[in-house]
Amino acid sequence: MRYFIAGNAWLFMSLLLLLGRHTERTQPVMYSFFGHGNWFTPAGYDVILSISFLIAVLFLERSQIK
Repeated sequence: MRYFIAGNAWLFMSLLLLLGRHTERTQPVMYSFFGHGNWFTPAGYDVILSISFLIAVLFLERSQIK
C-alpha cells in the first residue's frame, strides 16, 4: 500500500511539474516552475520531469508485485 501511495504522490508531482512549466525567456528558451525559482533549459527541465515520472512508474510497478 505504501508503494501505491508513494507512486501516486510522485505521479502528482510529475503532473504538477508538467503543468507548471512557465516560459521565462524566448531567446534562448528557458523554463521555470510557475515563474518562480531557477531557470532551466528545455532539456534540463525535461530531465527533471522524466526522473520524477520514472520514480512514479517504479513505485507503482512495485505496488503491483506481491
